[in-house]
Amino acid sequence: MYLKKIHLAGFKSFADPVQFDFDPGTSAVVGPNGCGKSNVVDAFRWVLGERSAKGLRGSEMLDVIFKGTSKRAAHSRAEVRLLFDNEDGTLPIETAEVEIGRILLRDGTSEYEINRRRCRLKDILAIFADTGIGADGYSVLGQGQVDSFLNANAQERRKIFEEAAGISSFRKQRSETINRLDRSERELTRVTDQLSEIERRIRSLKMQAGKARKFVEDRDRFRHVSTVLAADDVEKLNYEQESLKFRLSWRNTLRELIAEVSTQLDSSVEKVRNDIEVLHRQLEEVRQVETEKRVALQGIEGRRAQMKDQQDQGHIRNEDRQRQLEELVIVEEDYRQRRTEARSRIREAITELRQLRQLLAELKKDHALQLSKQEELDSTIRDLKDQDLGLVFEQSRLRNSMASHEGDLRGQDAIRERRTSEDLENRKQQSEVEVQIEDHEIRIREAHASEHEMMLQAETLRFEIGCRTDILGGARKKLTEVRGELESSHGRLQLLKDLEENLEGLSKGTQGILNSEAPAAGDIRGLLARLIEADPETAHMVDAVLGRILETVVFQGRTPIEQRIRAITGILEGEAVNFVSLEDDLKAHTSREHGKLPADVETLAARVSCERLCRPIVDALLDEVLVAQDLKDALELRKSFPGHRVVTTEGHVIEPWGAVKIPAVNKSGLVSRQVEMNHLKDRVAELSSDLEEVSQQGDSLEESIAARQGELQRLEREMSRSKLEAEHALGERKRCRETLKR
Repeated sequence: MYLKKIHLAGFKSFADPVQFDFDPGTSAVVGPNGCGKSNVVDAFRWVLGERSAKGLRGSEMLDVIFKGTSKRAAHSRAEVRLLFDNEDGTLPIETAEVEIGRILLRDGTSEYEINRRRCRLKDILAIFADTGIGADGYSVLGQGQVDSFLNANAQERRKIFEEAAGISSFRKQRSETINRLDRSERELTRVTDQLSEIERRIRSLKMQAGKARKFVEDRDRFRHVSTVLAADDVEKLNYEQESLKFRLSWRNTLRELIAEVSTQLDSSVEKVRNDIEVLHRQLEEVRQVETEKRVALQGIEGRRAQMKDQQDQGHIRNEDRQRQLEELVIVEEDYRQRRTEARSRIREAITELRQLRQLLAELKKDHALQLSKQEELDSTIRDLKDQDLGLVFEQSRLRNSMASHEGDLRGQDAIRERRTSEDLENRKQQSEVEVQIEDHEIRIREAHASEHEMMLQAETLRFEIGCRTDILGGARKKLTEVRGELESSHGRLQLLKDLEENLEGLSKGTQGILNSEAPAAGDIRGLLARLIEADPETAHMVDAVLGRILETVVFQGRTPIEQRIRAITGILEGEAVNFVSLEDDLKAHTSREHGKLPADVETLAARVSCERLCRPIVDALLDEVLVAQDLKDALELRKSFPGHRVVTTEGHVIEPWGAVKIPAVNKSGLVSRQVEMNHLKDRVAELSSDLEEVSQQGDSLEESIAARQGELQRLEREMSRSKLEAEHALGERKRCRETLKR
């Protein structure tokens, strides 16, 4: 086994990717001071698990990432890979080559890889455990370590010898085995305690089951006896049952109206009963003195009739209230139907949007297909032009050939008729030569014009190629920047998602409820922090004001509060938690409704948005919190409104009793984390779209540059051909002139 390659990218001084190849035997890396020789050794140790920034000659681990210069931008990641030859099977991996890699991002995320697959540092240490290779092994000696070895005491030298002999790996295995045994004993003790607790609960449940069976039997007997003995109370029970059904059908928002109506009815009935009792007493007195007070008896009967009318009016008002309640129920059902229809319309709109996106993608594909067809037509047109030019050349050649043959024929005729028409033949030859000279001159002018035109086209193409090359360079630079930002944003988003999935920052009780599969957990609507929406500044203020209150679990359902408390207590196993039900009647009235606050004073509840069902909870928590721009304004608001809490945009909270809470600087709360996740999701989607657009633009530019370079080469070939034709025409013209002279 030996080291074959080291690949570095963005590590310390190696801004560009660099690869060192090593052969079997001894290799040396030489160079002047400051060229990066020690950085190669640091990279070797860093990949093998070096976790001390001081050991890498830095103050923190992020110092290994290239920080940039005045002419080069800083990198967002550092990557080092080591390739070992494993043909002798020294490493416990069944491959001829083993590649070890490590990647560090700007957000502190570090990844280890074995043969391009993610792994743990523990896996890498296990592979090199018996080889002496490692961050702390004897195979890597940094600057000054030889002197430290020579000056080491007996214990330190013993550690070095044990590492060289491979004994330290067995010590590590022994230590890990002892730790696993200790953990197993602790787990066994915990399981034993849980078993004893479960057995105790089983006994308790058996007793409760016996009591429940006895209760069911007694309840059945009681129902049978009650059915037989309660015949006279049927009407009363029916009335109470109807009353209970009537009260259960009411909504929480109508409780005050019910209380008011009940109070009015009770007062009316009590008044009527008192009047009836008075009338009965008066009736008895009148009967005793009937003969003496007949006139008074008639008045009393009139009053009794009046009371009866009042009682009838009370019944009429009760029926009106009942009718109003039925109308309210109808309005509520109508609202539910409209809400259902609105949701269905939203779903249909989302479906149409997806269809439009698919149609847009198909149109883009058709557009790309049309562009490719247009390029094919352009190439076909260019080929046809080349063929036309070839045909013109062939036509010219044929004309010349025909003229030559005609000249030969005329020459033979002239030989026969030389004696009789020598003068006429000379004149004809002279006219033919002049015509040829004019033809050659025309061809020369056409060749020069064509050459000039092609030179202009070539210059235009060179200018366009230069412009598109510059644009392509800018697009590639932007593509690199977008990729770097996308990787950074994606890494940060993944970190936040891991924190959300692992419920980091929440108490054990809250984690227990959210991870529970008990039936009581089925009514969970979510954490209070996840139901609040705000901008980053407002989210920071909400985190500062509410703190641990944001871990409150929000339930939705009609489970009675006592039953829900018992169910949650069984889930928690001794841990603490806060919860709230959306069905609780939170009579939260804003301070502005009571006229306590002027219009220029803003509450924190007004800056927060949430679902309509959660608004009473948010108002109850944040309506008494005033927002100030700085501490000076906060102190003035506290003097003006002593009963309110005040929060600044920087997160300072002033309590009504004078306490001041200063927020942590580098710590984000639950709402801020949720807001940052939403922002990063939008940013990642935007960067992905930009990346795709820039990539398509770069591909289009490369294709355009390649097409123009091909066109430029074709023009250069045609220019060369035009030059040759022009030279040939000049030679022919010269020959014709010499012939004309002769």
